Amino acid sequence: MAAVTGTVLGLVLTLVLRTRLEEYAGSRFGGIVLRPAELLGAAGLAVLTGLIAAIVPAVNASRQNVLSALTGRRGTRKATRLLPVAGIVAVCLGAVIAVHGSVRSGSAYVVAGGSAIAELGLVALTPLIVGGFGRLGRWLALAPRLALRDAVRHRGRTAPAVAAVMAAVAGTVAIATYSASRHQQDQDAYIPRAPRGVLAISLPSREGRDLAAVRDSVEGVVPVREQAEVFRPSAGDRICDAYTSQPGCGSVEPLRPAANDCPATDPDAAREFSPSRFQALANDWRCKGDPATSAIVVEQGLVIGGPKVLQALGVKDPAARQALDHGKAVLFDRSLNSHGSLELRVTPDQSKTANTVKKLPAQVSSARAYGVKVLMSERAAESLGLKVVPLGAYFTTSRMPSAGEQQELKHDVTKLGIDAHVYLERGYTSRNSLIQAALAVFAGLVTIGAAGVATGLAQADAEADLRTLAAVGAPSRIRRTLSGLQCGAIAVMGVLLGTAAGILPAVALRRVDRQQALAIARQAAIDSPGAVHVNVPVVVPWMTLGMLLVLVPLGATLLAALITRSHRTLGRRAEA
Repeated sequence: MAAVTGTVLGLVLTLVLRTRLEEYAGSRFGGIVLRPAELLGAAGLAVLTGLIAAIVPAVNASRQNVLSALTGRRGTRKATRLLPVAGIVAVCLGAVIAVHGSVRSGSAYVVAGGSAIAELGLVALTPLIVGGFGRLGRWLALAPRLALRDAVRHRGRTAPAVAAVMAAVAGTVAIATYSASRHQQDQDAYIPRAPRGVLAISLPSREGRDLAAVRDSVEGVVPVREQAEVFRPSAGDRICDAYTSQPGCGSVEPLRPAANDCPATDPDAAREFSPSRFQALANDWRCKGDPATSAIVVEQGLVIGGPKVLQALGVKDPAARQALDHGKAVLFDRSLNSHGSLELRVTPDQSKTANTVKKLPAQVSSARAYGVKVLMSERAAESLGLKVVPLGAYFTTSRMPSAGEQQELKHDVTKLGIDAHVYLERGYTSRNSLIQAALAVFAGLVTIGAAGVATGLAQADAEADLRTLAAVGAPSRIRRTLSGLQCGAIAVMGVLLGTAAGILPAVALRRVDRQQALAIARQAAIDSPGAVHVNVPVVVPWMTLGMLLVLVPLGATLLAALITRSHRTLGRRAEA
């Protein structure tokens, strides 16, 4: 019944939250497709989990004397040593397999298999571990001590509940840790294409004739503060679209001096390099390429503009501004510097081999230019005999445009029928916090449910003791207090074990990711020595762990106390 209810509830939640899920995924799902095999598999797994959790209580109940059970005398049965031994063996074996998978084989499947075996071992060890928690009762107050010792004394009902909580929390901690680590890795690897909040439009075709119409659309929707127009150079008699190699279309290409070439670009020389030599080249400025991509579609990283472009890009280098005013080129890529000048290969017709090399005084700037390698003024470009063609514009904004404004702008540009590229730099965005919050809520629900079932059984078993306490004058709140503390004790034990069990697979999977990243980096180092740097961090989601370790047990305790009746029920204890 629970498996069927859970499956139906999952389908209903999917339908209700479909819009939210589509916003999170960034795309429409289309029609809802039900796959019976997968649904039956999920329901079957739930049934199997319930059966496994019920085995230990069922076996313990079958071994009890009927008369003793009816009179409330459960008796004492010696615990078996086979289960703890099997649990210890499974934990050690699973840990070894997971470590081997992360260090040697580099297989995520091996890590997952080892982690599953280790967690099954912890499930087998749960009764023994619960007994260990009982030793902490001597330092607790009376009510917590009674709740903890009652949980330890009745391990047959406590251990399955703790194991269920542990399994849910372990999965949550593993996924949350891995997700937080990947989030940090993606954030470190994110390369912005413009300063945050800057909007860029580019029209690489049609000679930029429609720039004015697009600019009006931008100013009518987005809160624009300043605008910086950007141009591109054109050589030859024809003015062609950008990235066009048709006959009659020219090209302008910045040249890198031979002295600034990375030594590893020579295939014959690279074959003789040792790994340490490649590692040393990784820190050589000649081998460090700029991975950034400009927000505006530019050829060879060469753009034409004025001081406003520097302001839009956040460049605060006074020397760069002075260089533009004096007709010099500003080089943001130092490898293009040829003794204080920039060399440009100008080809009037790309279908022919004829070209000329022209020089322009240049100033090197170490400022970040977001993919722009060369910036020159219109006057400098015209002095070289180049035509200046409108390409696009940067727009700085007074605030970050909303998603609705961005959608409206794209709609307006589409209605114009213009092949324009629109890009808004919003910075790195991630919904990792939403994932972690959802996982914490899931683990909390499982924890409260499992602990609540065990607490209900504990209340039934302790009814005679509660009547005795009421008869001798115990306060009415003792029933609620014991109920809440019993539920909290189960939640605390399960959360602590689950947190410890969830860290192992997450760290092991990150080790697998690191091994794979190193293999890719070694292969890429042959062509690009700067690619040998590998960043695969392991980040602990402290916020999620705090919710699990503090809020979930506290919530379980308060909820159990609130829903428990506190009235006194006087009665007589059953005689043996």
